[in-house]
Amino acid sequence: LLPLGQLVDYGYWTKSMKTPETVVSIMGGIGELAPCGCALALHFKFTSPAYLLQTYKADLTAYYTQNSLVMRDPVVAWGLGNTGARTWSSFADEDPAGVMRAAADHGLTFGLVIALVEGGSRSVCGFARDDREFSETEIAELTALLTELHALTQDEDGLSDDDKTALRRLSAGTTQPY
Repeated sequence: LLPLGQLVDYGYWTKSMKTPETVVSIMGGIGELAPCGCALALHFKFTSPAYLLQTYKADLTAYYTQNSLVMRDPVVAWGLGNTGARTWSSFADEDPAGVMRAAADHGLTFGLVIALVEGGSRSVCGFARDDREFSETEIAELTALLTELHALTQDEDGLSDDDKTALRRLSAGTTQPY
């Protein structure tokens, strides 16, 4: 999984490919609003997303994976069964596995989950910062960016083969067969 800038720099997509350029732009906006990273699970089919875009620090991602926390993460469970936005702090009484504590131990003190269903497809995304809770304005902005990203990547038949390849390279490899 390469940083967004490297995907462009290494030629994984070209300037003529609109979808990846737009994804980079959207991810830049998300990065400004969520300075400690995000995990965007786009278009769930059964229990796996078609695309998983992550910018959390590698040590947290490794800890989360090694301890199989996705199976016990109250944020993920909520996002798979609900729509809307909810702060991580509101999960304090619903986290017996200590997933939120582990996130805070890795510098993700404040977080937000946004889940949406549009066009018959569900996306569940987490965002983090270390300084304060997300404001209502930031939640609205993140929701708008997520909605745009969800729509942009929903119709695989409408994406060129090059766009699909670029998005899969950007995506964490565990959710997509190559």
